[in-house]
Amino acid sequence: MRAQDIDEKLFPGNAKGIRNDNIPKALIDATVSAKRLARTEAAAREDELTDIFFKENKIKYFDWVTEPGACKKCLVIGALGPYKVDDEASPRIPGSSHPNCRCRRIPTEVETDEKADRLKKALAAGIVSGISKRDDSDNHADIDDEVNETEEKPGDKLILKEGRQRIHFQGTKEYNDRVRSAETPGSKREGWYPSYFIILQDELEDFVRNNVTEENLLNNYFFMDFGKAIGVYKTKGDSDQITSRIKVLMSADRKMYHAVPAPPKDIISKYNWSWVNVTTDDGKIKKIYLVDVDDSFDLYDHINLLYNLDGNDDYANGEINLDNVVSIESIN
Repeated sequence: MRAQDIDEKLFPGNAKGIRNDNIPKALIDATVSAKRLARTEAAAREDELTDIFFKENKIKYFDWVTEPGACKKCLVIGALGPYKVDDEASPRIPGSSHPNCRCRRIPTEVETDEKADRLKKALAAGIVSGISKRDDSDNHADIDDEVNETEEKPGDKLILKEGRQRIHFQGTKEYNDRVRSAETPGSKREGWYPSYFIILQDELEDFVRNNVTEENLLNNYFFMDFGKAIGVYKTKGDSDQITSRIKVLMSADRKMYHAVPAPPKDIISKYNWSWVNVTTDDGKIKKIYLVDVDDSFDLYDHINLLYNLDGNDDYANGEINLDNVVSIESIN
């Protein structure tokens, strides 16, 4: 169950609403503490899965990424990166930061430039100094207005399909219904458990909205990579796979979407993301560049090979039903 679900189910309302209801301070403090604990535990679990993802993919260094409104401590940690994955002195969430931390760790390349390192330390000092000056100022409005005036992004008008999205978050009715279907003998989805996210829905929405491109919106679906563990990809008969990738499925009018965890690249690696000849049962041979494998029930009831004809692994513009494939041969 997500931290957001815990908030809604166990602790409806917010601190201001509780105060307005004149509930005793002891109960208010207990409720706030419980909400903080739930969020912190969710962040710690997400960070553990991120660490597993780093090690399984042999990632050596990571950056600490902050969210808007981050505290001084987290801003300094972010400015002093990158950090070694296997170094005990490297920061972790929330152990090195604080409860309710919304920061995340993402893979990066190591930077060995000593001059750059000095600049980072100077930046860290400047961050703290700059925030202190702002905290002491009586005129915050002008600064806040400048920060908030941002250019409209392609994803700003996208609307999430809430019902479809809940299928991929544990603890929801939609997810539980899909699990029951997978466990029902004779069901069309027997054995097909839904892939699910381990991040909050708000983080998923923010990532899609901030990173989607105009080119993405021209397609029925496209793939994105968070750079950290975001979910568990499940397929019939195979073990669970932690993944950093998502598949975003668009509505016909390109105004609505929902997302599902996509296969990690190590599952697809047997196809080498390369040009191949695919022979189908009608005797035809098609030269394609394999992009991905789709076996979700969101669009299809069968597994498809996704491909394009441009040698670009960022998108797919065609598909072949795997049931019709006789052989796949690499083109050297």
